Amino acid sequence: MKLFVYYSNSGNGDYVANIMKDKGFDILKIEPVKDLPKNFYLKILVGGFSALIKEKPKLKNNLSVLNNYSEIYVGTPVWNNRISCPINTVIDVLKNKKFNLICYSGSGKSKGVVDQLKNYKVETIISLTEPLKYKEEAKVVLDKYIK
Repeated sequence: MKLFVYYSNSGNGDYVANIMKDKGFDILKIEPVKDLPKNFYLKILVGGFSALIKEKPKLKNNLSVLNNYSEIYVGTPVWNNRISCPINTVIDVLKNKKFNLICYSGSGKSKGVVDQLKNYKVETIISLTEPLKYKEEAKVVLDKYIK
């Protein structure tokens, strides 16, 4: 069984989730108990700082379902060169399990994300630059890595 578990604040992850669903993946959208502020600048400030300190917020989701899947792709926006906070909570649950990561950001994968994952069993890191803006490019990259 295959799962795409992801967080999306701006819609990029939702776009990727639709592609993954077409590839036969079950979909689990992560929902934090406490949302980011609505104000764009406060959202950037709070989200970026939380990512910097590697915060692991409480989620509305039941993550025990992750154990039911043999192939997992985790989707995350990149905040302040790091994995988004809600996904920090997810990868903490996956610390002893192999998984793949799909990053979506304004510039693609960052060194901070790679460094953050060095103690995890990550098989592949796929970087997408603004999937909603560059839809065809995102689809081509995902088709290349995910059959």
